[in-house]
Amino acid sequence: MIMLDNVTNKLRKKTSRLRKSIKRKLPVGGIAPADRKRAAEITERGRHEYNMGLYDLAASFFEKALELDPRNQKALYSLANTYYKLKKVKEAVAKWRACIKVNPQDAVADKARRKIQHVAKLSVQLDQHLRELEEEFSD
Repeated sequence: MIMLDNVTNKLRKKTSRLRKSIKRKLPVGGIAPADRKRAAEITERGRHEYNMGLYDLAASFFEKALELDPRNQKALYSLANTYYKLKKVKEAVAKWRACIKVNPQDAVADKARRKIQHVAKLSVQLDQHLRELEEEFSD
């Protein structure tokens, strides 16, 4: 009985080590760690270009990062902000929503929600101003 317990314990330890080893080598979310790292690097480059006001170039970096890692929340959020700066509001809102879906509890998702609310508020204000102008010119 003691011999069987020893063998069982050894097998448990080996399978545990094997599982850990496999876990480290498997890509997270179907994305290889090297691709995830490269996407993060490209995102940072895009953020640099965004901060320089080079929005078209920044967008291309964020899009490239998302090709490597479609669930890169920072790239999604940054691309949405870039689209907004480029006056592509519908595309921006779509990317903010995608950002929220990646991890709804994350601080980046909270920022994306606030951006969507801001755009919605601006849309309501714009509609109100248009109605006022229509009334003013129809009188």
